[in-house]
Amino acid sequence: MTLKVCFCRLKLPLVLIAGLFFVVYDCAPRAVAQHLLPAAPAPVNAITLSVAPNPAKVKEKVTLTARVTTNKKAATGGTVSFFDGKLPLGSAQVVGTKPAKGYKTGTAKLTTIVSPGPHSLSAVYGGTAGSPKVVRSKRLALKVTGKTGSSTVLTAKANSQHPKNYDFTASVRGFGLAAPKNTVDFADITTSTDLGTAALDPKTLSHSFGKALVTNASGAPVQSVVADFNGDGFPDVATTNAVFGPSTMAVFMGKANGEFQTPVSYPTGYFTSGIVAGDFNNDGILDLVAMSQDGTIALFLGNGDGTFQTPKVDTIGGLPVAIVAGDFNRDGILDFATIDYFGNSTSVSLGNGDGAFQSPVAYPVGGGPYYIATADFNGDGYLDLTVVNDNDNTVSVLLGKGDGTFQPQTTYGTGNQVEFVATGDLNLDGNQDIVVANYGESTVGVLLGNGDGTFQPQVTYSVGGPDSGLAIADLNGDGIPDIVASYYHPSQVGVLLGKGDGTFDAVLEYNTGQSQGYEVTIADLNGDGAPDLINSDLHASITVLLNVTGAKATLTDVVVPGTSKDVEEIVAKYSGDSRYAGSKSAPIKVKGSGGKANP
Repeated sequence: MTLKVCFCRLKLPLVLIAGLFFVVYDCAPRAVAQHLLPAAPAPVNAITLSVAPNPAKVKEKVTLTARVTTNKKAATGGTVSFFDGKLPLGSAQVVGTKPAKGYKTGTAKLTTIVSPGPHSLSAVYGGTAGSPKVVRSKRLALKVTGKTGSSTVLTAKANSQHPKNYDFTASVRGFGLAAPKNTVDFADITTSTDLGTAALDPKTLSHSFGKALVTNASGAPVQSVVADFNGDGFPDVATTNAVFGPSTMAVFMGKANGEFQTPVSYPTGYFTSGIVAGDFNNDGILDLVAMSQDGTIALFLGNGDGTFQTPKVDTIGGLPVAIVAGDFNRDGILDFATIDYFGNSTSVSLGNGDGAFQSPVAYPVGGGPYYIATADFNGDGYLDLTVVNDNDNTVSVLLGKGDGTFQPQTTYGTGNQVEFVATGDLNLDGNQDIVVANYGESTVGVLLGNGDGTFQPQVTYSVGGPDSGLAIADLNGDGIPDIVASYYHPSQVGVLLGKGDGTFDAVLEYNTGQSQGYEVTIADLNGDGAPDLINSDLHASITVLLNVTGAKATLTDVVVPGTSKDVEEIVAKYSGDSRYAGSKSAPIKVKGSGGKANP
C-alpha cells in the first residue's frame, strides 16, 4: 500500500522509486529513535577579559584582550565589543583559524588610550548563528594615572563702579568631559605683583570644541574611518580621496593630540567615495575596504604596522556610491553592503573569511539611493539596513533574515534631497532610531524607532547649511546621544544636543577652517575620554575639533599698579586639579589704575 502511494504522488522512474523505497524503509526506524533521543544541548559561549598594563599612565597604550570559547573550545569568529562602563570603546573580530603572527585563535584585541581616573571595563561577544548566545565578561577595574592638559585665556573690562579698575575673567578649558576645578591666580608680571585669586565658578560650566586643527589630506577626502592601524594605541584615520579619475586612499598615523603625520596614499579606482575598516580575513589585523564608483572595491589587508598590502580588487558592478560593513548572516565573518545610485538598489556581498567575497545580491530600494547604514531595528539579533533615497525623498528599511538575505523594503518620508543617514538610540528606550540629513532644506530629520522594525514620522530640526554628513555620540557627557551635522557650506559643523526623549536643542555651530565640508566622524583622538570631531573637506584637508570642557573665574574691581600712562602685562595661572594639569594664559596689556606694586 505504501508503494502505491509513492507511485501515485511522485511518479518517478521505477529505479528511483525502488531506491526511494529502500531508503525510506531503512531510515524510518532511525527517525523514530532520533525522535526519542533528548535534544542536543545548545552551544555554550564564554568570554574573559584581560587588560595590560594595569595601572596605566595617560596616553600609554592599553591592550584589552578578550578570550572567547564555544563549548570550551576557542571560538573562530564573531564580534567582541569593548566598553568602559556604558561607553563603547570599540570592537574587534574574533581571530579565526589562520591568525597573523602575534595573534591567537579565539581572541579579540583592542588597543587604545584612555582618560585619567578609574575605569570599569567589560567585553561582550555577540555570538554567531551556530552559537547565538550573547555573553558579557566580568567587569575589570583599570586605573589610569596622570592628567590631561588645559588652556587658559584671560580677558579684562572696566569695572562698572570704578571705571579705572578692572574685572578680570580667566576662561579655563580642560581636555575632557570633567569640569575644571580649583583656582586661578592673577598677576601683574610687569611689576611682579600678585593681584589676587578666584575660584572657578561651577555655574559657568560649558562644553564646546576647540580651534580647528587642519591637516592636509593630499587629495580630496570624502569619508573617513578611525581605528588604531599600527597598534600603538593612538587613533589613526583613513580617508577616501575622490577625484574624477584614478583616486586614492590616504592613511594618517595619529599623534594622540588631534594632529597627524603626513598621510601615506594608496591607489584605488575611479572616484573612490566609500571606505570601511574591519578584520575581513579574521587574522587579528585591521584591514580597509575602499569602494569606487567605477563598480569596484579594493581590499587592503593590513600588515599591523600601519601599512597595507597591494589591494585585492573585486568588481561589484553598477555605480556604487556608499558602503557599510557588518556580519549580515551572523557567521562570524564580516560582510559589506553597497548602494547603486542608478540601479536603485542595495547589494550585499557576504565574506568568506579569507578576504574574498561572494557575488553581490541586489535588493530594490528607492530612487537615487545616496547613503547606507546598518543596525538591528527590530531586536531579533540580526543586522538590518537603512538607505536614504535622494530622488524620491524617502528612507528605506530592509529587515535582515539572519542568513544574509533581507525582506523587501519599507519606506518612510524624509525632507527634500535627503543624502545621509545614521542610526542610534536617541531617546534611550533601547530601540534604534534613524537620523537623516535633508540637504535640500538644511534640516536634520529624526525618525524614532518602535522596536519592531517600524518608525514614527520624521521630526525635523533646522541647521545652518546644507547638511552633507551625520554622526551620533554623547558629546557633553550627560549620557544622552547628540547629533553632529557637517555642512557643505558654510565652513562649519552643527551640533544638536539631545534632551534624552528623542528631541533636541537648537543647533550650535563651530568653524572648521575648510572650504567645502562633506562627512563627519566622531572618535576620541587624544585619549581624554571626550569624543572629538573629524570633518572631511572636498578641497584637500581633514579638520579635527577637540572636545573641551570650560569654566570661568572672575576677579572684580582690581586695582592695577601704576598710573594711566603705565602699561602693565597681566597673566592668569590656573592651578590645575586632580584631572587637569595647570596652565597659564598669554599676557594681556592694560593701563595702571593707581595701585602700588607688591612684589
